[in-house]
Amino acid sequence: SRVFDFGSGSYDNNIRVSNNGGAGGIGWYINSGEGGGVEKGLISSSEFALSAWTHLVVTIQGTTMALYKDGILVGTMIDGLEPNVMTRANHIIGASDWDGMGLFMKGTIGYMRIWHGIGLEQSKVSDLYQLSCTPGTYYESATGLCTDCPVDTYSESWGSSTCTSCPSGKTHFVTASPSASDCSHDSIHSWNFIDCTDGVPLVDD
Repeated sequence: SRVFDFGSGSYDNNIRVSNNGGAGGIGWYINSGEGGGVEKGLISSSEFALSAWTHLVVTIQGTTMALYKDGILVGTMIDGLEPNVMTRANHIIGASDWDGMGLFMKGTIGYMRIWHGIGLEQSKVSDLYQLSCTPGTYYESATGLCTDCPVDTYSESWGSSTCTSCPSGKTHFVTASPSASDCSHDSIHSWNFIDCTDGVPLVDD
């Protein structure tokens, strides 16, 4: 399936990113010809995770191609291809430019941005990934990952670098809280967690 495919038909100056299915991994390919031509590409060692957002960045600088997943470089090649400067017939997101627009992506694309000029450096890619951390998570610099806020904390904004503790005397019992309103339990009590559902105590001692 395709994340995007810009080109003028099958193997016709295509610029594409795909989920490689049975072959595994995420593919980043450039084709420089018409009706065949030369194609270069790389495949990451990891795939898209089911039921989870993935932040994906691909770059081309000269003949150096790079692929980043969740802010981390997962594939690169120095002998790739620089796309031909031309007007392509089709610019398709979530499907293939080949075979009548098939190979539909079974997922949701939150947004897509295109930069023209110098390829983004890894530090800039990491900065972009941090901004993609959703409310209820924070960017953990030690791992370079968006991480769920722990119990008794929350984050209400995108791209948070820290989580905020619940107000004094209040707490909650879930991770990844996106709102201070979750801090609705009195922390001065001794809670009985023997019988609980989704981390919320049923018996208040």
